[in-house]
Amino acid sequence: MSEAQYCTPLLVSGDNVSVLERIPISDGSYNEAYIQNLAFAHPSCLPISELDRSYEGLIPVCKELNTPAGPLDILYVTPQGRLVIVEAKLWRNPEARRKVIGQILDYAKELSGWDYQDLQREISRATGRKGNVDLIVYEGKRTDFFGHSYFQTNPRVSADVIELILNGTAPGEPRRPLVRIGKITWTFPER
Repeated sequence: MSEAQYCTPLLVSGDNVSVLERIPISDGSYNEAYIQNLAFAHPSCLPISELDRSYEGLIPVCKELNTPAGPLDILYVTPQGRLVIVEAKLWRNPEARRKVIGQILDYAKELSGWDYQDLQREISRATGRKGNVDLIVYEGKRTDFFGHSYFQTNPRVSADVIELILNGTAPGEPRRPLVRIGKITWTFPER
């Protein structure tokens, strides 16, 4: 099966049909930064549900997150608290494809060694917003290789992490109803 496009794509909206015309990218108007900004502003342009429906509803966190392997282009979080890495590339040749897969694997390896404080620190640097470093007590069982499955398996923890990352909301504020139980530890109030 060929990867080349041999048909004319159409944009259909009700009874309106528009022919989409190919635009040249060789003039430099559409570079990797353009793709990165577009994907960050409009995460729904990524065909996530075609790959895995559990990653639908991406929430943009930051661009250019620094890791020991270099800055990753875009970091998203899912509504369930899963991190998603996007590396924007113009596909010019097969070597570029291999390179981007290697980059993403390097970034994932580095992120897997981070704890929540590392993640929050680097997101704060990338966004220019100061964030609170706090820990949430969770009594559940760890079920994943990296020990952070409670971000995914507990909806209260996922929602709290997303609120902190996206808005920098401090613990104890109405959108983060946590109760302090130690100097830097918090728990959820009883329901």
